[in-house]
Amino acid sequence: GAFTGAQQAMKGKFELANEGTIFLDEISDMSPLAQVKILRVLEYGEFERLGSERMLKTDARIICATNVSLRDRVRQGKFREDLYHRLNGLTILIPALRDRREELPGLIANELKASALRQGKKITAIHPAAMDRLLVHDWRGNLRELSHTVRTMTLFCDGDVIMPEHVHFPPDLEPLQTSANSSEKSASHAHPDHDGGDLSLASAVKRHVHFVYKQANQNQRRAAKLLGISRATLSRHLRELDHK
Repeated sequence: GAFTGAQQAMKGKFELANEGTIFLDEISDMSPLAQVKILRVLEYGEFERLGSERMLKTDARIICATNVSLRDRVRQGKFREDLYHRLNGLTILIPALRDRREELPGLIANELKASALRQGKKITAIHPAAMDRLLVHDWRGNLRELSHTVRTMTLFCDGDVIMPEHVHFPPDLEPLQTSANSSEKSASHAHPDHDGGDLSLASAVKRHVHFVYKQANQNQRRAAKLLGISRATLSRHLRELDHK
């Protein structure tokens, strides 16, 4: 180790990942010095322990993640082009959460189950109006924001149903609404046809789809755009509603 009082050498991440896999998150924020070191590992499989002059070998698969375009960072002179090409073996582009809203119900359900378990609560459902708030939010913070939001609403909930007042977003992360779409989004915050019965997550999603479809005058293209899902996904939801 390189810290005061160290009695024995400590293995670093690349040494521990030898013959395995190491995950580097937010690689676009890596300092120039760190980029040089990572490039050396990729080129020669070599690295030095902190505070050591002895060269060590590693054979690790590297998986990286970034929330910005590395190509743009290269153009800006903030990321090494040679490192970019070494890392760019296989690229998987994951769309922003707001561009795959059809996944929101499942993600919310999983996060809610885990959050309730951690907090020792038994939450069984989400009120439709609360679900509406979650479905129309922009989620500019993607999964991190979703996870934090679900943890917060779980904390505020003292019963077994998540209510609208339990859903909180930081003011600076509230959806940016234009005058053209704010009325459409705010209109979807309430379901006048909700009978107060089934409050399950699946039922809330079905009611929301049906409500937006009616608001769009049964125009599938417009309804799909408002919901942020594909027309194929909307058609599947509508078929399920017809079979009820």
